[in-house]
Amino acid sequence: PTGPGKSDLVRVNDWAQQFFRRQYEGPIGEVARQYVAKRGLADELVKDFGLGYATDGFDGLISQARKARIEPKLLLAAGLVKERERGGTYDAFRNRLMFPIHDVTGRLIAFGGRTLGDDPAKYLNTAATALFDKSSNMFGIERAKHAAPKTGRIIVVEGYTDCMVAH
Repeated sequence: PTGPGKSDLVRVNDWAQQFFRRQYEGPIGEVARQYVAKRGLADELVKDFGLGYATDGFDGLISQARKARIEPKLLLAAGLVKERERGGTYDAFRNRLMFPIHDVTGRLIAFGGRTLGDDPAKYLNTAATALFDKSSNMFGIERAKHAAPKTGRIIVVEGYTDCMVAH
């Protein structure tokens, strides 16, 4: 049997982005909103890029997915959860500002998460999936595709927030 198709992965990523966005906008997202304010990012820019917040728990996304009748194997295939050695799964992103990553066509294919705690991994990307390969995708490429013909150039920057500010 084959795993979930690419359209299933896009659908679950879209659902996850909505979940992360609700967390960001709610009381629990205050830590993420404070970080964004400290970085000087306007609310309009944050909303335009669809930033969200992954809470500090091991099953926040999983429990909401269960309520939405989303299969754990789909979350796993999308790189949103990881498998425990003793069975079961846990949220791949915890206590992170979430940056949705789109492909050149605009499909939501992955996430980048910036720690808001003391995790030694400052940034964490979705693991490789049927949709996402970190070496062949770039944050903001769907926007650059439209701007490049008008300006005749593309400027590559290192960070997610650097890219947002450039736009």
